Order: sequence, then structure tokens, then C-alpha cells
Amino acid sequence: MVLSIAFTIGLHDTSKLARATGLSVTTCLLVTSCLMSLVIALYWEKHLFASVSFLLFFGSVEAIYLTSTLTSFFHGAWCLFILFVFFMSNMAAWHYGTLKKVPGIGFVYSDVDTGIPAFFTHIISNIAAFHQVVVFVTFKASPVPYVHESRRYLIGGVGPKEYKMYRCIVRYGYHDNVRDTDDFEDDIIHSIGEFIMREEYDHE
Repeated sequence: MVLSIAFTIGLHDTSKLARATGLSVTTCLLVTSCLMSLVIALYWEKHLFASVSFLLFFGSVEAIYLTSTLTSFFHGAWCLFILFVFFMSNMAAWHYGTLKKVPGIGFVYSDVDTGIPAFFTHIISNIAAFHQVVVFVTFKASPVPYVHESRRYLIGGVGPKEYKMYRCIVRYGYHDNVRDTDDFEDDIIHSIGEFIMREEYDHE
């Protein structure tokens, strides 16, 4: 609504607005005919001749209307082209981002030691893109001064193997400074590698 009001106020002239509207309508008609021809061929699974005939009959008429409205491009209709470029760039960037997985390993820190954190589900449902390997990290304090490195990382899989999601429960004592070490993430990755190899060995 705000964009429509701003567009109307920005043009000032009703004749320019009419030219822009004419170009918008004829372009929409032509695009609809092109998409409809795809529906006939791919979704309805009709013969290719029927799809091409539909496109030639309706598309030729709409193309004539479109060429006539293009003459008013520099008389107000150019605003539509700017809006088209803006919205198409925005949608293309969003589409690319949702399809492109972020490479590498992502660490998700939470207090949940079973299942998947609720905020991670919210992120995936809205962004639909994340790292190739996801590690849910949870810290658990033990009532001992120190936890030996061999017992510090408890690794497990989350979901099917092809999802590449793992859980790591980091157990530490009240004298351990686990988070302050520089190789903390490297230790987790190494433990996950050992878990995967042990899992493959058990499967064999």
C-alpha cells in the first residue's frame, strides 16, 4: 500500500500513471501466457504442439500490445523497470541464499542435551540454509576437579547419517578451563572424526 501511494505521488501525472499501468498489465499477460504454456506441456502433460499453439496464439496478441506500450517507456513507464530490477534482484539473492549451503562446520551451543533446540528449528524454517556439518554443543559440569580428556567429549549422532548432524556433550570439572583453550573446537572435530570411524567400523 505504501509503495503504491509513493508510486502514485512520485509520478504526479495521471497520464504517466496510465502508461505505467498499461505496460504492467500487458507484461503480466505475456508472462502468464508463457507460464500457462509450460503448465500445458509439463503439468497437464499435453502434446508439445498444443503448448506451442497456445503460446503463439495468445502470446502474439499480447506481444503486439506490449510493443505498443513500450513506446511510452520514457514517459513514466520506466519506473516499473526500476521496481522490476529491484524486486528481481532481491528475490534472486534470497533464492540463491536459501539454496546455497554454508560450507564448513557449524557449532550450535545450547543447554539442551537431547533432541534439537527450538531456536535452531526456527532458524532452519526461516532461512533454510546452514553449514554442511552441524554440531550441537552442550556443557555439563561434573562434581570433580578435573575430567580426563578421554572422557571429556561425549559424541553422538542426531538424525540420519546423511544429515551430518552430531551432538557433543562437553563434561568438565570445576577446575577445568575448557572454553579458554585455543584448540577447543579442534578437539571436538577430532572426537567427531573418531566417532564416525568407530561407527563405520561397527557397521562393517
